[in-house]
Amino acid sequence: MSSWARVGAKCVCVDGSARVGSRRNLPVEGKTYTVASVEWCVWLGGHSGIGVHIAEIDRPPHSSGKVYPWGLDRFRPLVTKTQDQDVAMFKSLLTPAPELVE
Repeated sequence: MSSWARVGAKCVCVDGSARVGSRRNLPVEGKTYTVASVEWCVWLGGHSGIGVHIAEIDRPPHSSGKVYPWGLDRFRPLVTKTQDQDVAMFKSLLTPAPELVE
């Protein structure tokens, strides 16, 4: 499972295209969403993978009654820190090497 895919995680849609069974209430590319739940799913086309239910999208149930999750490949985690900020957090953990005495 993707390490970022967890309940409450913020994500950005990178694929808002219509697919089999997903013609209404599509996610919008570039919009930020919140993961409501994560599950393993077998979709209508027979492929399987990790799916997420999105809190901001009310997805209607399929004719079978199941509410299918969105494929995780449609989303990426929301990144709020720059690389410099991320690295700075770990620099404080580095200690200088002790001097060698001859």
